[in-house]
Amino acid sequence: WIGAGGQKGPKQVKHVLREALEASGVLDKARAQLRAEVFRCLEQGSAPRPQLSNENMLINELIRDYLEYNH
Repeated sequence: WIGAGGQKGPKQVKHVLREALEASGVLDKARAQLRAEVFRCLEQGSAPRPQLSNENMLINELIRDYLEYNH
């Protein structure tokens, strides 16, 4: 949808802004910062975590490697 005077509609503006922010890396940085803050907030005031078994640590590392490889 293009308005009077050749102006772009809200969807086109959103699309252009998203592409620009992704291309500059700003969007990825903002997502990472938001995730870090969410985890920080969740960790504050939480009960101490139980000790992980060796099997669970190995599984966690495998999942992390998989996610890094497929990102």
